[in-house]
Amino acid sequence: MNRRRLAFGATSVALWIVMIHLGALLFETVVVYPNIFHDVPASLELSMEWMAATAPHDFFAPVGALSIVAIGTAIAASWRFTTVRNWLLIGLVVAILGEFVLSATVFWPRNTIMFSEGLTVHSAETLKTTAKTFQRLHWLRVGATVVNAAAVFRATVTLAQKTPS
Repeated sequence: MNRRRLAFGATSVALWIVMIHLGALLFETVVVYPNIFHDVPASLELSMEWMAATAPHDFFAPVGALSIVAIGTAIAASWRFTTVRNWLLIGLVVAILGEFVLSATVFWPRNTIMFSEGLTVHSAETLKTTAKTFQRLHWLRVGATVVNAAAVFRATVTLAQKTPS
């Protein structure tokens, strides 16, 4: 197997995982979040009951980690193709900073306040303020995921244009 085909395969897998991640994030944003945040704090309590068996973090943590590993693998496989490598590096940096670091520093602490501690520890006003901040900053995470997906898509297209069928 030649290097370009190997790079194209690895980049295509990374793209597939990143697009699943993006689609799930958009679904969560448009379908799930309006239900979670429509009447804070009551809607937070209801959503905790609804998410008793599984919650978004059960999906997003492993898929986010898998996308980082897949992009890293695609970078290794595409190392000799500078343009492709650079697009993948952009995707990787954005995934790490805009998704993982942002989630760990901004969203996970707010999730604890809203879903673990709730009204037992915090006032209704604190929960409302936390939920509004979470929703507003969530658009940064969506933007980062879109940029990540676009960069990996561009890398894949660049290889596809140069890979014989």
